[in-house]
Amino acid sequence: MAGITNVYYSFLKYLKGNDRKIATLQLTGRIEDFFVKEFVYYFTRFSKGKSFALVNIGNKKQQKIDLCLIKGNSIEKAEVFGMIEAKYLRNIHRLWLDADATDEIGTVLDDLHRQLHTFEKTSHGGHNVNLFSKTRDIYGLVFASYVSKQKNDSGKKEFYSYILEKASDKFRYHDLPKPYFRPVFDDVQISVLNTTFYVTLKAGLWKRK
Repeated sequence: MAGITNVYYSFLKYLKGNDRKIATLQLTGRIEDFFVKEFVYYFTRFSKGKSFALVNIGNKKQQKIDLCLIKGNSIEKAEVFGMIEAKYLRNIHRLWLDADATDEIGTVLDDLHRQLHTFEKTSHGGHNVNLFSKTRDIYGLVFASYVSKQKNDSGKKEFYSYILEKASDKFRYHDLPKPYFRPVFDDVQISVLNTTFYVTLKAGLWKRK
């Protein structure tokens, strides 16, 4: 059975293959839910139907976890073997570039820090839990969107550096001591209403320090 990290890297390649579709959606605003549902579809396809992902799982007074990866010989006997919280960071709210969204970043990262932890229990949301990770960590799947009307390498670099700086004392990449982003696609050109936008997407698989 493939682990979360293998699925993650393969998923990024899948997203890159759909760059124009995703870049267009990035102009609409927050699309965290889109990435969650795309991950469910891709993960099920990746596992050839041997695994699935449940969305927003948690009973009353439990943490609602964005993605619970399940496996088993039947639906009735399925157990959770992986947990992921998804977050979406952006430089603008929608295609209006004066709608700055960077002030959300600190709040979103604080929320993610609260959600990522070692999961000690043996059940969640009515499902048995047997995490594949030896450390029993909940992972953070973090997407960061940058949109500009010009190719703006300095502004883009500043945006991603700002996120990583804010995250440096709270998170690390799954196999590195510091948080990190992998490029998904860069400066995809999308034209809307006689206006051209350049859209970039990066992603990271993070753990709490």
